[in-house]
Amino acid sequence: MAWRTPCAIGAVTALPAGQADGARFTVGTDGGSPVRTRALVVATGTVPTIPKAYAALPAELVLTNDSVFELKALPASVLVVGTGAIWLELGQALHRLGVRVTIVGNRGVLGPLRDPEVKASAMEVLGRELELHANYVLGEIKAGGDGVTMKYRCDDHTQRTGTWEKVLVAAGRRPVLAGLGQARRVGRYTLLELLGSGGMGVVFTAYDEELDRKVAIKLLHAGRGAEASHGRTMLLREAQAMAR
Repeated sequence: MAWRTPCAIGAVTALPAGQADGARFTVGTDGGSPVRTRALVVATGTVPTIPKAYAALPAELVLTNDSVFELKALPASVLVVGTGAIWLELGQALHRLGVRVTIVGNRGVLGPLRDPEVKASAMEVLGRELELHANYVLGEIKAGGDGVTMKYRCDDHTQRTGTWEKVLVAAGRRPVLAGLGQARRVGRYTLLELLGSGGMGVVFTAYDEELDRKVAIKLLHAGRGAEASHGRTMLLREAQAMAR
């Protein structure tokens, strides 16, 4: 194994048809040394995903699971947006440190729990300790004199307005792909992670900015004529079957 650090990566190109699968790229700033490989691991790290509505808030009011550990002092109140396992843990920890915490999420997600009875029991236990809404609907959020004010619909369908000093946005993380020449968006969707591939296409997890949630996106392989038409027909049948 050759270990080079630091180094600059030149253009990456697929090998010509007829050769083994793989890629060719150059390493170095002075013309570089050609490198040929069957596989290329891109490990550029990840950054927090911030939904569009919250990204519009002043940066000093928004916390992520990176910046929350850099706080010099605890805020009086925090709105936690996200009900995954890590975000529940962070919200509960802040609450037990004396911070007034409200946790909101959508689609009924509660950590990794799937069983309806277990989830209901967990909701009851957590609800005794702090304010938790796993099916909230955002109405409006804006910065104000005391921090952030949000109008939202609760799990019981009542409308509420609350104000918090900070917002901890916990909507997952996305890979750092800037400068790699790789598309990260398809329409309003930001591609997050490759789930799998097959004869028809590839499936990614993606973030839908309009609906403020994660979704699965299937992209068909490029095709022409009858092949492309068949792919679209099969994809439509698959979508109809899932919707039943």
